[in-house]
Amino acid sequence: MIALIDTNSNPDLIAYPIPGNDDATKSISAVIGILTETIIEGRKKFLSYLAQEGVAVKGESKEESIEPVILPEEEVKIKEIEEIVEESAPVDEAASAAKKIKAKVAEDKTKSRKKG
Repeated sequence: MIALIDTNSNPDLIAYPIPGNDDATKSISAVIGILTETIIEGRKKFLSYLAQEGVAVKGESKEESIEPVILPEEEVKIKEIEEIVEESAPVDEAASAAKKIKAKVAEDKTKSRKKG
């Protein structure tokens, strides 16, 4: 389970805790945006890999293969998600780097609590 947790949450119950403000919409939007971008990128790479390798259709020989096709509905959804991510993506890279540093510090604090 992946969860955005605040200081008032128990991280031991969560497999992949993401330290952050679980009450703020900006924090939630940022995490969801990053996850969405990663999923879209991974899906595209996977489909590209399948296209390079060739995927055999049932009933056909392995020599005759077709490229995987993204359904029109999937393509529309992917474009919608990309537009949402682009709109909500932080413009300032310095602010993004600062957020990553804060997340790392919070993660280190969480690890030190578990040890102690």
